[in-house]
Amino acid sequence: MKPIAIVTIRNQLTNTNGYTLIHALIALTIIIVVLPLTSPILQSAASLTSIYNPNQLEYRQFDFFVSFELNRSQSVHIEPEAIHFTRFDGRVITFERYQDLIRRRTNDDGHSIMMFNVSNFQINRVDDHAFKISFRRRGETVEQVFTHDLITFNQE
Repeated sequence: MKPIAIVTIRNQLTNTNGYTLIHALIALTIIIVVLPLTSPILQSAASLTSIYNPNQLEYRQFDFFVSFELNRSQSVHIEPEAIHFTRFDGRVITFERYQDLIRRRTNDDGHSIMMFNVSNFQINRVDDHAFKISFRRRGETVEQVFTHDLITFNQE
């Protein structure tokens, strides 16, 4: 004699009558359990879109490159629309405005574009160990102050 549970499962699997009320209740139970879990996931994904805005990523990347050069330089030369970082090995890294771009150059050679559609690119010395870079892009003004205690500034 076969156990009743195995016979019932076998009958359910071989049932050719179609979709039953049991199937509908199981599907509804799964949906009711999973649905509340999706709301926090969707809210987390929505909050990430503001963090990873393409414009903000470009600003953070530019900030990273300037900080990177500042931390590896022995002196900084500031001009109204350019800043030159002199490294310990003698290389000079320049960030400057070129038409509507901000570009990075090494020893006045090369042309790495940092940002497009930039206007009013200005660099101002704040004090003996700080300078401010400001620019306007797509109607938004961006300002960032950089400081370093061991850097000497040369300004024309």
